Amino acid sequence: MALPYTPNFFMENNMRSFLKFPCLLAVFFVLSGCATRTPSLVTFAAEGGVTQYFFPMMEWKGDKKEIGAVCDITYRYQRGSQGVYNISFNYTGKTDKGKVPSVPAALSLDGDGTAYPLSDIERLFANTENSTTRISSRIKGDDFLSLIRARSITLIAAIDGTEYRFTPPKQFLEYRDKFLTDIAVQDF
Repeated sequence: MALPYTPNFFMENNMRSFLKFPCLLAVFFVLSGCATRTPSLVTFAAEGGVTQYFFPMMEWKGDKKEIGAVCDITYRYQRGSQGVYNISFNYTGKTDKGKVPSVPAALSLDGDGTAYPLSDIERLFANTENSTTRISSRIKGDDFLSLIRARSITLIAAIDGTEYRFTPPKQFLEYRDKFLTDIAVQDF
């Protein structure tokens, strides 16, 4: 006994299935893209045709457990400019609850053995709830460009008589590479 042939029934179901799959696939990619989105190097045009770069906040790994550092950088790529280097220092131990780290007495970045001092160090705020001190500092534009080309970079902070060293995460190095590519194109 043969089944009755109804082309509309098969065509209609196949067409619905055919259309549902790409739609569901598109929704999946959009949602998975949003869920895994990570910060990136932000580049935008500032006044006067100057390009400004923003390296988003990232936690740098410290050599001692009692203080952590989260850094972000803003840099305008033009002759004579300075980079703004913002850092949050926080106590990580339970015994330091309610205390905040002092503003660093000295702050520098080391790139392949060359020290690049940070200047104009000032406290932006202190938060006793999460034991954090947020500071802002400046680095000379030429120093920043030399530093960013270094293979190894270390942040050195003297806080309350102790020297702390912090190294950037892998993601910072990826941003650095993108930054160097961008400025090489601009200089071309």
